[in-house]
Amino acid sequence: MGTSDKMGVQPHTAAPPCSRPPAAAKLRKTRMVHKTREVCSHIQRHLHAHAHQLRQRCTRQINSECSIVNVHAHQLQQGLEQVNVPVNAHAHRLWQWCTRQEDGG
Repeated sequence: MGTSDKMGVQPHTAAPPCSRPPAAAKLRKTRMVHKTREVCSHIQRHLHAHAHQLRQRCTRQINSECSIVNVHAHQLQQGLEQVNVPVNAHAHRLWQWCTRQEDGG
């Protein structure tokens, strides 16, 4: 009797590589993708909360500083008005004096 190739029987060869990963590898990949999404979602929520806190803090700081500026502006306005009264009175006296000088007196 002849050998197996002489009889038309093909020798055993390895199966061609499968294009799809084995189920265990696919499951690991799915879990990793899911875990990555969870982590990213957690970080995003944390960043949103932090940004909100920063906006609130900045708004409070700006309002506080604006309030202080408004108080100072009001104090300056009052100070100018207090100075303005004697300055106007002095200017009026100078104007009267100049008018008298022009009139010859």
